[in-house]
Amino acid sequence: MKSLQASIKVAMVVVIVLALAVFAQTFGAFSQTKTIKSPVSMPYEVAEILRTSCAGCHGTGGNPMAMGVWNYTKWDTYNVKKQATKSNSMCNAITNGSMPPASVKKTNPERIPTAAQTETVCKWANSLKLK
Repeated sequence: MKSLQASIKVAMVVVIVLALAVFAQTFGAFSQTKTIKSPVSMPYEVAEILRTSCAGCHGTGGNPMAMGVWNYTKWDTYNVKKQATKSNSMCNAITNGSMPPASVKKTNPERIPTAAQTETVCKWANSLKLK
């Protein structure tokens, strides 16, 4: 009898966990957002490029000095003017080759944005320029 009650309790827990998982997926708890919520939305494609190429130093757990210049994790706290300024600085830095720095390029060449990625970031950054 106790074994049956224990089995029923386990089954109920499994059903509840599955129901919660289905509920969470249905209402987007595990879905990937397509933009970073901020005064100016960062397109998903740009966010992925910056996450891959920049967030290692400019994101959570990154280099404190780099994060002082631009903090990927705080993008949504920057006002529109600061976002425009930072995004254009990003474009300039990856276009002129100063970012990623030489040490990162040497040890992590996969972080170097391609010409197409650089163009994507710069096109987005230029769209944010304040008029």
